[in-house]
Amino acid sequence: MNQTKLNQRLKQQQLFDIYGELLTKRQACYFNEYINLDLSMQEIADKYQVKKSSIHQHIKTCNLIFNRFEAKLQLFKKQQLRLKLYEKITDPQLREQLIKLR
Repeated sequence: MNQTKLNQRLKQQQLFDIYGELLTKRQACYFNEYINLDLSMQEIADKYQVKKSSIHQHIKTCNLIFNRFEAKLQLFKKQQLRLKLYEKITDPQLREQLIKLR
């Protein structure tokens, strides 16, 4: 897997962590198995006895939901900015206290 795809997958995992509660149970289940458990769409389709195209549509819908909410709320973007700021802190005690507040 090349670096771009790896970064994209990592972002999808993080968006799922942030916005996953907004999905239906079925969407969350399929997306979790696809992204976090690294199952193929065909494996998920076989497991739940549905068409692969159905899994593809659910995954696509999840990504659209995440992108819409991220465009409005920017929780992922703000999280990334906070992490960059944490890295710049040199005082170990202050850094530890801020990390606990996350």
